[in-house]
Amino acid sequence: MLFSQCERFFTLAVKIQVCSCPMVEPHRSAHMASALEVGRIRLDQDTSGSKFRWIKRLLITALYCACVVFGGGWCLGQYAQPVQRTDVTHPIYTIGDPTYREALEQGKSIVKFGRIPLGIYPGGIAFDHPNDAWAHLRDAEMNEGWGVYELSGDYLKDTLEIDGQNYTSVSLLVVRAVEQE
Repeated sequence: MLFSQCERFFTLAVKIQVCSCPMVEPHRSAHMASALEVGRIRLDQDTSGSKFRWIKRLLITALYCACVVFGGGWCLGQYAQPVQRTDVTHPIYTIGDPTYREALEQGKSIVKFGRIPLGIYPGGIAFDHPNDAWAHLRDAEMNEGWGVYELSGDYLKDTLEIDGQNYTSVSLLVVRAVEQE
């Protein structure tokens, strides 16, 4: 309805412009008439279904963004939730910096994060025996305050080998510090 009223107004304006001064500015009158004809054709081609095309696009984009945000939040929540196994037959050992020992002494929980999809983070480094972890610390010359810690998972269920090294595949809690033998 709005478009038909605009069309009538522009048609009337062209007739007035063309009729009122054809001798004074004939080139301008013809130019105005052709410009308004192009506008009228554009208005005629617009159908009622496409009037609100931009609203549909906006709603689809907003829905897509909401799905990405909520899906990402759900995945992050699942990722940050540590696994606590009660039937551990093969404990997992990892290395940690001096803040691990301090946090354990204060009774705080420490989460060793697992693998992030798409290879962004392979997970926490994992060993099946504490002596292997101590040997890794010696080889890497990380003796100042670094230590070996037991995790809450099972080595056979919660680790993944990447390039010859095992990493945690899920987020796990640091259970206790392991003293060097």
